[in-house]
Order: sequence, then structure tokens, then C-alpha cells
Amino acid sequence: ADMNHIVDNNIRVSEDWVHRWGRDHEAVKLPDGGYPGMLSTFHELHCIKRRYQTLSPEYYFPNATEQELAINREHNQHCLEVLRMGATCRGDISIITHMWVDIDARPIVNQTAPHQCVDFDKVMEYLLSYEHS
Repeated sequence: ADMNHIVDNNIRVSEDWVHRWGRDHEAVKLPDGGYPGMLSTFHELHCIKRRYQTLSPEYYFPNATEQELAINREHNQHCLEVLRMGATCRGDISIITHMWVDIDARPIVNQTAPHQCVDFDKVMEYLLSYEHS
């Protein structure tokens, strides 16, 4: 089986890790050992990218069949659930204020509110510390 599409930009996790986390029954084993894995944050970023793409389907999916569009809808529903779980898991409690803008009759969210964030460079270092597949 062609594993390239599965392991692109993923990390390789050990059999011990898969066993420790109880994933033995579902994990895809690589022919040369180990298992493909992905940091959840990158799955969420993938889902955000997919949501952007669905805002312009004529550009990203110009020749999609009805069946492909149905698969995309399912994928997008999955992605919304992934993003919902991520938001509720982390529970960012930063307070966001509202502001008036001339183009709307109601206030909008001020998107410049401060957040307590992780150092994404450290996340990338962590990712790169794994043997890539």
C-alpha cells in the first residue's frame, strides 16, 4: 500500500507508544516499523485550511462531482468537530471586548485582545525532535 499520503508531514511513533495509549487495534503500522502520528495542533490547522477552501469552492474544487462535494461536506463536518473539541479542550479565557464600526449596526468583536499562547517555535522544535516518516 502507498503510505506517502498518510505519513506526509507526520511524526513516527513507536510501537511502545501505540501500546501505552491503547491504539494497537486501530493504528496503521508502517512497513519499515513505527506508526504515523500527528500533533493535534497540525490537524486543527489542516481543518482551518479546509474551511478556508470551502469558502471558495469554485477555486479549490472547480470540477468536483456531487459525490466529491458530499465527501467534502462530511470532511468539513469532521473538521468543525475537531475545531470545537480543540476550543473546548483549551478553554481560552482571554476576555474579548466589542467595538463599534461604521459598516455594521451592531458592535463586533475586537480581534486584538491579548491571549496567553504557547511558543509555536517550541511546538515546531518538539515536532522536529521526532524521526520524520
